[in-house]
Amino acid sequence: FNIMYFSTPITQRLKKLIRSLHQKQYRDHHNLFIAEGEKICSELLKSDYTVETVVFRDMPSQDVIELVEGFMDKG
Repeated sequence: FNIMYFSTPITQRLKKLIRSLHQKQYRDHHNLFIAEGEKICSELLKSDYTVETVVFRDMPSQDVIELVEGFMDKG
């Protein structure tokens, strides 16, 4: 489980993967999907899905920090 900030460099490979996941064929190929937004991520936290990476662009609000901590606690 990784926490990355856009202000720190992320690999071009990860950026390319994230962009590709906006297309169904790549989501199917990699067996991955993107969950965007606090509400969806909150639901994801309650689910049985395995979270691979959490990426956020802006300085997170306290709610987002608590959400990320929830993912960390879940493992």
